[in-house]
Amino acid sequence: MSDHDLIQTAYGIISKYEQSIRDAPGPYTLFELLQGMLEHAPSDEGKRYVATSIIHAESESEISCTRTEAGVGSSYDAMVDLAQGWADKLLLPSTFPSSLSQATISY
Repeated sequence: MSDHDLIQTAYGIISKYEQSIRDAPGPYTLFELLQGMLEHAPSDEGKRYVATSIIHAESESEISCTRTEAGVGSSYDAMVDLAQGWADKLLLPSTFPSSLSQATISY
C-alpha cells in the first residue's frame, strides 16, 4: 500500500470515530491530536508511522472484538488510547526537558 493510501485510510478511520473521540474525557482534544499528527509529521516516514499506527490500532481492536465479542466500542477505545499515549508519553514530556525538572532556582 502506498503512503498516500495509508494516510487516506487513517483519515477515514479517525473520521469514522470523530464524534466519539471528540467526546472522550480528558484534558486534550484527541481528535485534533490524531489529525494533526497525520498532517504535520515532519517526514514522509513519520506520516507513514502515524497512519500505520492508527490502522493497526483499529485492526487489532476489531480482531480482539471478534475473538471475545467485547463490544462495539473497542476500536473507539483503541483510537483514544493511541492518542492519549502519544500525548502523555511523546508530546508532553518533550515540552518539559528533564534538565528543567531537575533545575534548582536560586535568588
